[in-house]
Amino acid sequence: MANNAGRTSDPGIYTGAPLPPPSIDAFSNPAPTASILASSVVGCLFASFGSALTPAQLAQSGVSRGIQKDLSKLLPSDQLADVMNPQHGAFPDIANIAKAQLNNLFTSPAPAGAGYEARVLHGIWATAPYLHKGSVPNLWELLKPAKDRISTFMVGSRQFDPKNVSFVVDQTPYKDGTFVADPNNANGNGNGGHEYGTNLTEEECWAIIEYLKQF
Repeated sequence: MANNAGRTSDPGIYTGAPLPPPSIDAFSNPAPTASILASSVVGCLFASFGSALTPAQLAQSGVSRGIQKDLSKLLPSDQLADVMNPQHGAFPDIANIAKAQLNNLFTSPAPAGAGYEARVLHGIWATAPYLHKGSVPNLWELLKPAKDRISTFMVGSRQFDPKNVSFVVDQTPYKDGTFVADPNNANGNGNGGHEYGTNLTEEECWAIIEYLKQF
């Protein structure tokens, strides 16, 4: 992971374009691969929230809803309604507001060199099931010793489980929506490792889960 963060690549069509903030420089070859990825992700988000979209398309846009929720914390309701109206041509203002909020997210580790930033916890409830292969259904199971975690659960539901912090795992909209974890990892679906809460009491584990719900 650390080595990946230090890699460079040919920026291609980004050559000459501004690097992500807070840098004031432009892309040149070679460029930090992480900066190319960051610009691509932000660019895709903005592209899916453009003035060419109809009001109906905006209503179906997850990016639109996400930006609207964020802007509701920054703007008075009357001003929010104005900038969210595509007929007013205010999308450049939204882009500027969003970029200003992103300004401090692109920072280099100190000292300079390869490194990576731990993922943020905001929205952690929406990333269940957990671990990179989705083998642990909820935060409560994640705080158990690996040998005690459930190995079979249903996936695909969008009904939130507010107690264990996940989507419910006792129902699925799919015909074949059952995930089977393999403790021995023979099929690549192992659910072992990452035993960070096993030295805590049950009360302490629930306290951590309640804390994470704030995000």
